[in-house]
Amino acid sequence: GRDLHKTENSPLQNLILMSKSGDEVFSTVDLLRIDLFTGRADIIKMGAAPTLFSTGGNIRSVEIRSFPAGMLSTAEPDKRTLYLSDGDCAVMFSDGISEKSFPKIRELMLSDGYSAQRCADAVIEHDRENALPRSDDRTVFVVKMHKS
Repeated sequence: GRDLHKTENSPLQNLILMSKSGDEVFSTVDLLRIDLFTGRADIIKMGAAPTLFSTGGNIRSVEIRSFPAGMLSTAEPDKRTLYLSDGDCAVMFSDGISEKSFPKIRELMLSDGYSAQRCADAVIEHDRENALPRSDDRTVFVVKMHKS
């Protein structure tokens, strides 16, 4: 799998963020739509952290470098598509999750003994114990595909 790394704002994004007034609002968009019959997974992002996928025993990071919604009037969401099958896993998280937690996320995604809820709880607990205290939110969403 590809090495995971924290997505940094581009110099242009930082300049725009610093020039915004307090009245202007922007928001990240991070959507995952999965067709449970075909396994097609559409990822739609605007300024969001990477989404990680475990497929066939490999970890893949899907990153889309785009501006958050509201930052630029011309900003458009970007979309990627991949296919998931039985046993695959997807993990979405907010930028409040520290890079120090990426190895733990990778370990949990490749293990079979964790439910999606236990995996999300373990990432939050690991991040709380090993990251610097921060005021940003810590959100983790885990999906595990299983045929019934």
